Amino acid sequence: MCVLQVSTVGVTESKFSTGVVIPQVFEGAVGQMAGIQEGDTIMKLNGRFLKPSMTAVNDLVNYIKCALLQPFLDCTACSHGVPVC
Repeated sequence: MCVLQVSTVGVTESKFSTGVVIPQVFEGAVGQMAGIQEGDTIMKLNGRFLKPSMTAVNDLVNYIKCALLQPFLDCTACSHGVPVC
């Protein structure tokens, strides 16, 4: 006879992947002009991968804010796995 008991504490395991998925693109925004669409995933900024983490969205926002003084921001984004910018 085999007895199996399973218990949980109500904590789910989070799995993060590289990049940040764009939920919305505003009409006339720079992202739209660059060809980014809803559902695209920003993978890299200026050659640096957005690492899988709970803070990836904040990291992306802070990086863009700091880059506002730069004339150019190199972005690598994917739409359904295909690079778009």
